Amino acid sequence: MGNSLPVESKFTFEEENDRIKYVVSSMQGWGEKMEDAHAAILNLDDATSTSFFGVYDGHGGAEVALYCAKQFHIELCNHEDYHNDLINALDNVFLSMDENLQQSDAWRELVIPHDNGCMYFLKAGVCAKPFPQATYTGPAYEGSTACVVVIRGNQMIVGHVGDSRCVLSRQGGLAIDLSFDHKPCTRTESERERVQNAGGRSLGLRCEQVMGNYVVKEQWVLGDFGGGVTISRSIGDFAFKKNKDLDREKQMLVCDPDILADDITDDMEFLVIASQGLWSCVDSADVVSYIHDRLSVEGAELRVICEEVVEFGLASGENTTVILVQFKPGAFQYQLVDPAGFGTAVSNIASTSAAPAGASDTSDEGVMADSSATADTSGSARAESGELVPTPSANNTVTDEVDPTGTVAADDKVDPNSSANADADDGAPKPSLGAVIESDEVALDATATGHQVAVRQQEEFDPKKCWICGKGYKKILLEPSSARARNPLLAHAKTCESEDKKAKKKITKYMMKANVTNQYH
Repeated sequence: MGNSLPVESKFTFEEENDRIKYVVSSMQGWGEKMEDAHAAILNLDDATSTSFFGVYDGHGGAEVALYCAKQFHIELCNHEDYHNDLINALDNVFLSMDENLQQSDAWRELVIPHDNGCMYFLKAGVCAKPFPQATYTGPAYEGSTACVVVIRGNQMIVGHVGDSRCVLSRQGGLAIDLSFDHKPCTRTESERERVQNAGGRSLGLRCEQVMGNYVVKEQWVLGDFGGGVTISRSIGDFAFKKNKDLDREKQMLVCDPDILADDITDDMEFLVIASQGLWSCVDSADVVSYIHDRLSVEGAELRVICEEVVEFGLASGENTTVILVQFKPGAFQYQLVDPAGFGTAVSNIASTSAAPAGASDTSDEGVMADSSATADTSGSARAESGELVPTPSANNTVTDEVDPTGTVAADDKVDPNSSANADADDGAPKPSLGAVIESDEVALDATATGHQVAVRQQEEFDPKKCWICGKGYKKILLEPSSARARNPLLAHAKTCESEDKKAKKKITKYMMKANVTNQYH
């Protein structure tokens, strides 16, 4: 908090194709400056029709969050496993973003304008350096959370570090957390122990009153350093990651993400991806319930609903950014053509921009963003056979923006297909997300959930309930351990093994037929 009055103007943008519709809205609120950033790209590349959504909540400054918003999805596209192992690619990108920040200060050129040209001439050696160059160590007390969602085919993958959150609404407004805040005080005991073993100590609880609301936070520091953090994982913040006696994964702060993969099913309604400004004053269930009820009203606009949700964040005293992704009917039936059959893809990422604090426009004309990326989704890609394969069409409007402070919106060109045809000769290639696995009995879609396979294949099991204990599917989704699993029904059934000696055989048979992996960490 730093303003006598909140900045309530909002940046809002919406876009859609034949599968999903999304709206992103952000507001500075009571924050002294805007440190949130986001990227929303409906079609990351023509070849795979991959959608990308990311929320980055900066602290200690906005630069790291802005860098993530402009570069994270590009790093993902350029990763060698982008086509064949998207989960591994996403996991590695979190770490590579951290490494990029630590290796040199070149990343700052993406987010900080140099209108006088001095930076260019210094690098060219035209003028003498005005001061000795110290060893670069990366941003010490400046960092960002990251919560990203990647949708390809009928699968979605969620990855995050920090306390920005992604929540799913299933039919009837049932809220399912797809990410869990990385905080020493609310995460697992092992997370807290890692922070303490690395020298982290708590300064105790701090209570702030905002608009009559009380917000409680716990700040942690490392030794005698002046800075403090409230999270246990982040991108940046290298003052908390420099203990030479500890491995990278044992530092007070780490950048190891939690990754969750799940299939899109017909009971999924929408996703809410938001910064801590929203979640510190409203819980997941209340947000999902509100949106679900508002969507049930005839004529309700997703854009208006998203802006209403952003206003909830005023009570937090922080910046608030919300991305609301609505699944259209039939979205779960989308079948992805094997991306290995495509040639070089052409990126349709249209623009990225940064706006000064308070810049706003909720109209469709020339809106200003804290940091956003948008993409055109029209076009088609050519398969290996030479046949044109259309990608989903879109009804969208893309605006290229120029920041009046001097930051020009720049087209980010991505060639994500460097490994499109990289099927190795050392054994059978991994099946892609849209591949079809042939068995002796039936052909199984590799992206189908165990639930869907059970409906199709296993008449001996009731897919609406656990075949061991009989618990209903909706009740199973309320179990935290089951809800996080890619196949909640199978995950729950595993816990019933001790109650039924025959369960193990049934589960083995189920897994062999379904050919699915139930969970990713």
